[in-house]
Amino acid sequence: MPVTLAIIERHGAVAGKLKPFLADKPEFALGSVYTSGEDAVHGVPDAQPDLMLVDATLSPMTSVECIIRLKSRLPRLPMLVLADAEENELALALESLCAGADGCVGKNLSPEGMVKAIELARAGEAPLPAPVAGHLIGYLHRVKFGARADDLAEKFTLRELAILKLSAQGHGEDEIACKLNVPSQVIKADRREILEKLHTNTRIQALTGFLKAAPDFVKNSQWFFNVPLFAK
Repeated sequence: MPVTLAIIERHGAVAGKLKPFLADKPEFALGSVYTSGEDAVHGVPDAQPDLMLVDATLSPMTSVECIIRLKSRLPRLPMLVLADAEENELALALESLCAGADGCVGKNLSPEGMVKAIELARAGEAPLPAPVAGHLIGYLHRVKFGARADDLAEKFTLRELAILKLSAQGHGEDEIACKLNVPSQVIKADRREILEKLHTNTRIQALTGFLKAAPDFVKNSQWFFNVPLFAK
């Protein structure tokens, strides 16, 4: 049986992008497309899709309210929130994650990238674009780990945090560049910035300095080293 996707979005851009791509993939089927949270709350329980994509900018019923209502009736239904890298959408995506969304997908991600994120969600993982992951890290810093972690969040850019994470996983410069979809020269420049900010001379010293700067954050947030990154 194909995996049936349902989409809730205001303008239909993601559905329009996915429909022709999925036409050649018999393992997936694009089901209902809703233009409002109200329609989805009424239609999804009967449609019983295998996974939902939910626009972060739904209105008048917000994505948060929509997710809460649907999760109360379909608690096992995986839901991924759709968001751009703009500040307001990142904030809405974070609220949706707190409301019960199982991950996030960038609206400008390629169809191939979206299908990969969907497969990860179906496998029980939590896909997050790098900007959303950084926003979530900052939120955890502010709420749970106090001023020292807040200072750390302000010290590094989102991409630098992503580079630290991937370096901690053992990825080399070229691999990181590929994963973040930027030239290797950009990664080299960012690494130099990281070394300067941590007042170190080598990558290992940088990682050690990072772990020392926020030990509680690392100890209590293992997802930081496991969650996949999807660069725009």
